Amino acid sequence: MDTSLTGKEKFINDLNKILAADRLERNRISSGFLEMDIKPFIVIYTAHPERTIKKLYKNNIPIYSYSNHKIFTKTPIRYFTPWLDTSALHKMKKKVLRSVDSVVNDNRLKEKLELCSKELLDYPSYVIKSLSVAPVSKDKKKKLEELLSINDIIKYNRSDYNNVIETITDQTFNNFDIDVLSTKDDYNKVISMATKSELCWTPSETPYLSEEIFRDFKYNGGTIVYSISYNKEVLGFGRNFICLDKQGKTHLFIDLIEGGSVYSHEKYHNTIEEWVNWEGKKFVGGFKAGIVFSLYLAKKIGVDYITGNNVGAGELFDRIGGWRKRLAFTTEDGLELYKLGNPIYNNATETYRNVVKSFGKISERYYSLDMKNFSRG
Repeated sequence: MDTSLTGKEKFINDLNKILAADRLERNRISSGFLEMDIKPFIVIYTAHPERTIKKLYKNNIPIYSYSNHKIFTKTPIRYFTPWLDTSALHKMKKKVLRSVDSVVNDNRLKEKLELCSKELLDYPSYVIKSLSVAPVSKDKKKKLEELLSINDIIKYNRSDYNNVIETITDQTFNNFDIDVLSTKDDYNKVISMATKSELCWTPSETPYLSEEIFRDFKYNGGTIVYSISYNKEVLGFGRNFICLDKQGKTHLFIDLIEGGSVYSHEKYHNTIEEWVNWEGKKFVGGFKAGIVFSLYLAKKIGVDYITGNNVGAGELFDRIGGWRKRLAFTTEDGLELYKLGNPIYNNATETYRNVVKSFGKISERYYSLDMKNFSRG
């Protein structure tokens, strides 16, 4: 590992300062927002659902869900009322697709990922600076400390803490290659990524989910997918969404960075501990490569936050000073994750059309890093 001990010591020192922050009412503060009573969907009933879906896609209107059951011979289709006006929604989609394509053609990508790696290592320092901003009231500072504090689990599980340090200070991520789905690719690129690495998807789900991801990327810019390779062998598969929170801020949401070798029949990995300990720390750089690549994408797209699912990326963001935000809105059908394009569903199967499967749970809060603390992409 080509990282100086000084860098590690600085990181640990900053992390311990954050741990010392008062966090007595963190959970109350984090969950104290009132749910917004919004209804972001419109339902139409049609006897020709496939024709209607194509028309909606053609006009850049992202479909929310499509049910197979019929009501009085007609099929209900729900689609988004744009969370911004239609032109802004289309602009965000264009921004995502343009950013992804620019990354594909960036011959300085490795250099820029190295910069993202250093900024990630320094994030605890940014957090500390934000805690000391003056003038602030005592109450406001206390709330800020609570929101930016790290989970208490570090106190009781040193091995887990060490896994985070192992990941954040790793330099082998430069040995891994990233291949991202671009506008020049087709569905075959997604199915190839999905079948060359061990995933949480079942074999029967894989073709359908790959197709839905491709459609969501192409028509909505809603799901960004990439693979992580080592010596030309695909070992990881990442999924990012563009989401909105209740304050109207945009997030690049890292759903999951999962992997495993299909050739050695490895069980898929998704937690930090699994990636760090996979074959004697051989592939910890693969997980970090996915994190820094996602961070670079977040810069290019220009979102307000980069947010991690509570498995993997969320574990890391939690422990380096991220603060928790809920991305779910209250709708007439309960909580929904509000994302650009097709919605997520935890157990997507062929009975749930026009959805993207997510490892996350809609009702949870997730750890976010503020993009104001990073340089521009």
